[in-house]
Amino acid sequence: MVSLSPRLKFIVINLDEVLLLVIALVIIYWFLPELIVQIAIIGAVGLAVIIAVKYRLLYSMLGDTSGRYYDIVGMRGEVVSEVTSTDGRVRIGPEIWHARSENQGSLPVGTNVVVTKRNGLVIYVMPAETV
Repeated sequence: MVSLSPRLKFIVINLDEVLLLVIALVIIYWFLPELIVQIAIIGAVGLAVIIAVKYRLLYSMLGDTSGRYYDIVGMRGEVVSEVTSTDGRVRIGPEIWHARSENQGSLPVGTNVVVTKRNGLVIYVMPAETV
């Protein structure tokens, strides 16, 4: 998949409005050529306002933030289901993750842990006291 910059994404999103204005001006010129200047100015100003509003509302959401929420190495959590070297559950913030014990031991429910690495949707943890 091609990764586009936020600015390029915003331009692509607004191409349809620009194209629609151009088509509307051509149609208006065909039927009302004496009003084309006034309508072109009104259309350009309206388009500028629409694009400015969309810029304010959308631009911050166009960045690539997909990995930011899952960079959890070093975060602290609490064991909600006993964690062993093969299975377990840990709550980190509002999410519950599949977890494995980093040091082959068992971590009981309620233990505070630190994430040492992540492999897909499985995290590896160790007790917070040992870090």
